[in-house]
Amino acid sequence: GPPSNFQQIGSSKEPPSVRDELLRAENAERTDTVGSWKWNVVKDTQTFDKNYRTMLGYTEEELPDGLRAWQKVVFREDAIQALLDFETHLASKGTLPCVNICRYRHKTGKTLYIKSRAKVTKWSDDGKPLIVEGIHMDVTTEHEAHRELERLRLILEQTNRTAKVGGWQYTPEANELIWTKTTYNIHEIDTENSPTIDIARAISFYKEGSSRERIEEIFKSALAGPFSYNEELQIITAKGNERWIRAQGISEFKNGKCLRMYGSFQDIHENKIADLRLKTEEAKFRELYESSPVAICKNCFKTGRFLDINHAAHLLLGYSIDELRTRDYQDITPEEYADADKIQNEILVSRGRFGPFEKEYFRKDGSRCEVQVTGFYVESEDGEPITWALIQDIGERKKTERSILEAMKAAEKANYAKSAFLAAMSHEIRTPLNGIIGSTELLSETDIDESQQALIQMILNSGDVLLSTISDVLDYSKIEAGQMQLEESPFSPLEVAEQVLDIMTPKARAAGIEMGVSLGKNCPEMLLGDAVRIRQILINFVGNAVKFTHEGYVEVGIDYREPEGLKLSEKDSGIGICEEKIKEIFKPFTQADLSTTRKYGGSGLGLAICKSLANLMGGKIQIESVEGEGSIFSLSIPLKSIGYPKTDQSSKPKPLAHRKGL
Repeated sequence: GPPSNFQQIGSSKEPPSVRDELLRAENAERTDTVGSWKWNVVKDTQTFDKNYRTMLGYTEEELPDGLRAWQKVVFREDAIQALLDFETHLASKGTLPCVNICRYRHKTGKTLYIKSRAKVTKWSDDGKPLIVEGIHMDVTTEHEAHRELERLRLILEQTNRTAKVGGWQYTPEANELIWTKTTYNIHEIDTENSPTIDIARAISFYKEGSSRERIEEIFKSALAGPFSYNEELQIITAKGNERWIRAQGISEFKNGKCLRMYGSFQDIHENKIADLRLKTEEAKFRELYESSPVAICKNCFKTGRFLDINHAAHLLLGYSIDELRTRDYQDITPEEYADADKIQNEILVSRGRFGPFEKEYFRKDGSRCEVQVTGFYVESEDGEPITWALIQDIGERKKTERSILEAMKAAEKANYAKSAFLAAMSHEIRTPLNGIIGSTELLSETDIDESQQALIQMILNSGDVLLSTISDVLDYSKIEAGQMQLEESPFSPLEVAEQVLDIMTPKARAAGIEMGVSLGKNCPEMLLGDAVRIRQILINFVGNAVKFTHEGYVEVGIDYREPEGLKLSEKDSGIGICEEKIKEIFKPFTQADLSTTRKYGGSGLGLAICKSLANLMGGKIQIESVEGEGSIFSLSIPLKSIGYPKTDQSSKPKPLAHRKGL
């Protein structure tokens, strides 16, 4: 740009050859938009034509001559560079061109990029510049296009670097191979100190074997005629690393001669390794799928149509996959399972899985197979909903279950018949036995001697034992046969306890044992339940306590709590039971040990009957015992309290604080 003091001139008196020369240097096609200027160094005057101001949108009045006017429109840092370039031109005596691009401010505020070319056209004898001429050209459009092209080039380079895609070109005639920077990087070659790569060197990077052989075959084909390829091959990089790459290329021919070959070079190592691993896993899955003993079916979620089955499904159903592809699961399902299938489909939609549930399928031969089905929902690679079903053949299991059920029914029937027989026989035996005992008691009241009285007493004792045993057998048989009936009527728990103690007092007196009743504060006087069966259980508890207590006491406790209900307990200071035997004593015909049976007698049915009766009444029996110290047997039954009977308050029974059997 002009360094100082411009003056407008109407027309140039200098020969046009200098301007034309400068235009030719710029290869300018349109000269009418090119502004020119001239600087007379001796006179220190500058002139420029009309195109200069028109280019910037100013009139002569708006942009007068002079350095200040020029400084007004040019960017300061660009003006400084322009002057430095001009000084370099002067220092070289005109051998170096003075060319620069400066930013100018257009009248509208837009920034223009204007290219200047200057030249000293006249020198003094001592080598000083006399006349300087130059031109200005608006290159804003070209500059913006170049800048956009550079931006796109950088984006392309970044994209290729990110995608690990490089480019290459080979010219056979010149035997010249060109690689982009990314291609060098893929081969792990230093781009700053990289050696020249020829075609032989490029091919040598391919791994020996199938990859090397394939690229050599491709190169020969590409030189022989128009050819394109897209291959996944392996290379060994300059650092010795093995990489998978995708090589693509095209060969161009003209008049039967190969002009060039070009293409791309992409690093696909990570993706290829992942793909190979995936294929390995898919192969393993396929092997497991086909060798699985459980039938596996793949169905379209929308239509239910079969898409694939494994070998186990083929063996189970008898169909091949081609035969099943024309069917859906409903085609091989009996009609009676339609509702069950609908429910399972609803579960599948809401939860993503269904089952396991049991159903039947029709085999190809028309027979039915019993199966257990479990399934889940997935989406295929193309987004289609798929249902996988695991189908287990349970035919043999169901057959076994039916056999077991039939055997159980037969056993129950036989057990019922046995219990009914025992109940009937026990009843038939007990009737004459009661006659024998009654007659013996009458006989004991006659005038007999002492030895005869002892014999009669032995008969009575044996009869009582036998009657007790028969009664136990009868009760147990009734329970097993389901013939035990419970009654529900009002009763007083205190009266039941007193009745039991009254019955057991003679035996307790004979054994020298104290007996008593402990009544809880919250216990109601009247409850609703089966007093006979409760008394039977309590007699068994107290009877065992008296039998197995040599000294000390037997105490009956009565309490009531919501919601547990009535709790009857028997506490004694007897021989106790070891912990491992506690669970055994509730089994029929079982006592703590054989010595107990020999020493104390008994059928071993008493506690088994008590437990069954407690269960029938919705209650439970618990035991706490320490061997050698005593036991606590408790019965808990959820009975309803009905309060006090409608009698005078003074007639309410009083709890017994203690009763001595002595």
